[in-house]
Amino acid sequence: MRFWFDADNAPHVLVMRPIAEELGKRGHEVVFTARDRGTTIELLEMYCVPYTRIGGEYGSSFLGKAIGTIRRASQLQRVAREWRIDVSFGHGSRALPIASRRLGIPSVTMYDYEWVNPTIFNRFCTKILLPEVIDEKRCREAGIDYSKVRHFPGFKEQLYLADAKADPAIAEELGLRPDRKKILLRPPA
Repeated sequence: MRFWFDADNAPHVLVMRPIAEELGKRGHEVVFTARDRGTTIELLEMYCVPYTRIGGEYGSSFLGKAIGTIRRASQLQRVAREWRIDVSFGHGSRALPIASRRLGIPSVTMYDYEWVNPTIFNRFCTKILLPEVIDEKRCREAGIDYSKVRHFPGFKEQLYLADAKADPAIAEELGLRPDRKKILLRPPA
């Protein structure tokens, strides 16, 4: 199968890279598109992930974001038309499911406890992946179409931190004792 991943924002690279690598190991082909926003491009290049750059910043206004999303969806659609994609995969990319629907491609999005407006995902995605700890009641409160939800074990951080090795120099620099466990806390968005 051929999978299309769209990195709309830098954190998406961290989540999608291990999934794409696993799909590659299983014999599938993966192509990436990326929005030039924040450090998205730099992360893809750091991890040597080939990509096609499509779109950039939209501005901070609602109207700018809406126009930017629709424009980028059209750009994605033009680029992907010849790729013969079987499934598209995003982690919060709003333009991807719109482009995928226009092309007749099933689209999967993944997000977690950082709620976003689910309207585009509910309407255009085939499936929505959420951590198993997010139950039906919470999905309904957030406005997520639960009929599209499929759960995955754990949290997204477990995907990209599974192989992480702590750099002992950082612990030393912070004055942490080497014989003690370290706990990394991530504040909510």
